[in-house]
Amino acid sequence: MNIGQNVLELLKQEITEVEYKRYIRHLVYDTKKSTSDLAIFYAPNALVANWIKSKYSEKIAHLFEIKGETKVTVQIALKNQLDNKR
Repeated sequence: MNIGQNVLELLKQEITEVEYKRYIRHLVYDTKKSTSDLAIFYAPNALVANWIKSKYSEKIAHLFEIKGETKVTVQIALKNQLDNKR
């Protein structure tokens, strides 16, 4: 399990099951493009991406800080951006 998945598992323990299943579980962590100070996740659509950015990006960043002991910027991109780059 990579650090991105690990952080999402921690987040799962702190939010409702409905919110996790509806939004968070769809996130895909990009291990190749993420760096020590940037965490990149892909969301399936703009609605999910915007909801996570507004509601949970700070919390996700804080969990990364706890796990990796470094401050990161969380970026939520659209899944089709990932598909276009392959």
